[in-house]
Amino acid sequence: MGAARRREESGAMSSVRFIGRARELECVQELIASGAPLITITGPPGVGKTALLGRALRAAELEHVSVDLALVDELDEALARIEAILPRGQSGGDEEPVEWVQQRLESSGVSWLVLDHVEHLLPRLTDCIVRWSESGRVRVIVTSRERLGLMNEALLELGPLRVPSKEEPPELAARAEAVRLFVQRVRALEPMYEPSDEELEQIVRLVTLLDGLPLAIELAAARTRMLDLPEISRRLEQHVSVLGAIRGRRRVSLDDELDASWRMSSEPEQRALAALALFTGRFDARAAEALITPLIGDELDALDVLQSLRDRSLLAQDRETRQLHLYKVIQRFGTRQLDANRWRGAAVDALVAYHGAAAQRLTERMERVGDQQTLRELEVMQPGMQGALEHLCADEQRANLDDGLWLVRALAHQSEHQGLLTRRRALLDVGVPFARRALDVAEPHTRELAALALLQCCRLLSRLSDYAEIERICELLERARWPPLVEAWRLAMRSRCYGEERDWDAALDASARAAELFAELGHRLFFTLESVNKGSIAYWRREYDVARRLFDESAAELERLGADCFDSIPLCNLVLICAVQNDQHNAAVYGERAIARFRQLGDLCGEGATWNCLGMLSYGRAAQEHARECFERAVILQERSGNLQQAAYTHANLSTLAAAHRDEVLAEHHMKTAERYTRGRDRALIMINNAGVRAELREAGQDWAGMIRALDQALEREDIELFPEYRVHWMARRGVALVMSDRVDEARELFERCVELSRELPDTLRIDAALLLRLHLTIDEPEAWQRVRGVLAPALRGCLGHVRDDVDSGESRVSMWHLQSVKGLWRRLDRARREQLLADALDPDAEAICSSADMARIRIPGGAWADVGNRRNVQRLLGLLVEHHGGSPCSEAQILDALWPGEVIQPDAAANRIYNTVTLLRGAGLKPWLHKKARGYVIDPGVSIVLLEEFAELG
Repeated sequence: MGAARRREESGAMSSVRFIGRARELECVQELIASGAPLITITGPPGVGKTALLGRALRAAELEHVSVDLALVDELDEALARIEAILPRGQSGGDEEPVEWVQQRLESSGVSWLVLDHVEHLLPRLTDCIVRWSESGRVRVIVTSRERLGLMNEALLELGPLRVPSKEEPPELAARAEAVRLFVQRVRALEPMYEPSDEELEQIVRLVTLLDGLPLAIELAAARTRMLDLPEISRRLEQHVSVLGAIRGRRRVSLDDELDASWRMSSEPEQRALAALALFTGRFDARAAEALITPLIGDELDALDVLQSLRDRSLLAQDRETRQLHLYKVIQRFGTRQLDANRWRGAAVDALVAYHGAAAQRLTERMERVGDQQTLRELEVMQPGMQGALEHLCADEQRANLDDGLWLVRALAHQSEHQGLLTRRRALLDVGVPFARRALDVAEPHTRELAALALLQCCRLLSRLSDYAEIERICELLERARWPPLVEAWRLAMRSRCYGEERDWDAALDASARAAELFAELGHRLFFTLESVNKGSIAYWRREYDVARRLFDESAAELERLGADCFDSIPLCNLVLICAVQNDQHNAAVYGERAIARFRQLGDLCGEGATWNCLGMLSYGRAAQEHARECFERAVILQERSGNLQQAAYTHANLSTLAAAHRDEVLAEHHMKTAERYTRGRDRALIMINNAGVRAELREAGQDWAGMIRALDQALEREDIELFPEYRVHWMARRGVALVMSDRVDEARELFERCVELSRELPDTLRIDAALLLRLHLTIDEPEAWQRVRGVLAPALRGCLGHVRDDVDSGESRVSMWHLQSVKGLWRRLDRARREQLLADALDPDAEAICSSADMARIRIPGGAWADVGNRRNVQRLLGLLVEHHGGSPCSEAQILDALWPGEVIQPDAAANRIYNTVTLLRGAGLKPWLHKKARGYVIDPGVSIVLLEEFAELG
């Protein structure tokens, strides 16, 4: 028969150039080759069933006839059209139309009959198709929005074209099938069209609104001759019809296609489809059943109605999760029908009741256990709960406040652990006003629910550092008496506000009272979380050992409770404590556990905070490349989550790192980014910190005037009073610059002011401000040096323990800022003073003999120093005695070989040389401890010996 036998009715197959669909095309070809008697290609209106079938038929070069039945309303007319396109032949006069069509099919030798758009002729056409396909001579392919439901039917359900995700870069987004189709159809109107990056973003947004439906994309592309892309998107979002066009004498409109499907539906199906338009995302069958049952009545099975909508391609289903959803164009159509038929009120009530009950169940479990299983269930239901709350808030006259408050609490729990910043803000913008309204008008039980919903929102606000709003909510709740649970939550949030104000005593008192109430109520989870809060207070008070103990205990208790949603908080705090104390091993252990937990939760902010802490630890240990990697990971996660405030502090760390590498351009980039990301008090702190970074850059170039100007920009700010530690540090650094500029008198006055201010700071901060010590050294006064030795020795002792990885004792753990300050001092010291400080640090009780590495200087028990000088033999003898300390004495033969190797010396001369050398060493101060034994010389085993190594790591 060849090409001439492949006859098609005019307009049956689309002439649009085919895009994508490689897998679907392969499936059609496999079904054709398999010998299936009946193939049905189904899908929603505008999905491209006709185009796919046309491409498959051309690729397979089948002998077929094809009939488009879109404009046919009656079965007889459909049969007449089929008969008319078949090759002419003899037919009987008395046969039924279906019989003579079958005779014509068999006599003409046609092996494939293709029927396009048959859904409106079902089920009348179904019997005909069964007879034709069962004859064994004719195989039938149909396209329909509704499956035929026959036993021998091979079904291919066609979905939309691929739409790019928001995260895809422009070059990948441009290759997505939906985007390619849109650009192709615009180029058909404007051959030179080439979208810019900005237009590409708008195209991605538009095809997303259209769910990748090819017909909708073609019709939207046609509108670009009259409207720009943002206007088309705006009209779609406002449910204004723009998806139509005149083709020949016929108007093609997606709304007309949907309206035809609507008219073919029964009233229960119409009610169900309109109600399902309330869902904003995917949903499961249980939620859909609960929603539509009140609207369709008890006499019908809701699952049967859903299955009917599914079979007719009005309801879509994810193949992997089995969740249901409406395509956006169908959802917008359903929304219009919902309002037009006045079904919205009943539908909203059913939606809120279902999700409210689920929210109560999951919230109570979350607050009792706090496990990830509950969180995963909340995550699955989040879109439905969010939509239910928004529908409820849109109508202030609706009375189901209790369900709405449970929705607020459940969504706040889910967003606290998983939500991006934008989602958290969106929830708070809806949830807080709703709970406030319920607080004003409700009954006592509902008022309690409203108070708890507001306090759960406060927990979410604390993740956003919005303590001003927390303060307002706490003040609002203080106006009434509440049950113990509400009071406990209120005190817990009040404690966070006191902490933000740095009123640590009040913060600790409020947290302790909240913990008592939680304990009385048996709320072990929130009792433990208050222990975490107490640990945070101890951290900010520089009580690091107390904080570490509380975090350790809390993490263990949360693990025992199975609260794996909350144990990431103390783990992250433990990383921070270990970073401050330079405990590298434990920081790595806690960091690995915290990162794994945050990834399980999907908490980008928490994971970013942990990487930031690990970066601080690496920076404190001078592992700057690893620190940079950690900070860069952190900032990517923080920016992706939308938490720009947290990202600002990581950018501040990156600017400090860039300044250490003398990269001024990169440092300025990070500083400006940090300033742009913050506002209010956070921005003030960032700008003060940035002044210090710029001063560091000027100091590296010995631009003392520039260093002074940079620090003055910070010190002259009014809000510097809010940050006393920065104020003292920056004043001390300014004093260094003054000294280097030969303005010593000004520096001395400034130093006295620094000393006065530092008395108001905690002890750790006072030592941390080692810039004061640097100033002591810069002002070269003997009295100042003696004061420095007394203060610096314990600090240096901790640093040496850090360098040696000796972190078993709490004393050896020091702040990373402390370590950096001591390193700065170390670089400024001459060799003699380094040795003095090392001796003080290594032997604070002065009960050891301390010697420099080259044995040129020694400090004897009691603190006196002796200079051995350049007497090489004396130095060699001391080294030999140190080497044998605690073992057997050094014989004269060993001494001769060490001091005068290779020389032949007479016994009397040798004895004389040894005697003179020992006498010189005794004269340097070692006489009480250097003894002669029968087998040689020995230093008293009862005294310890410490070698004052250079410890280059400190430099």
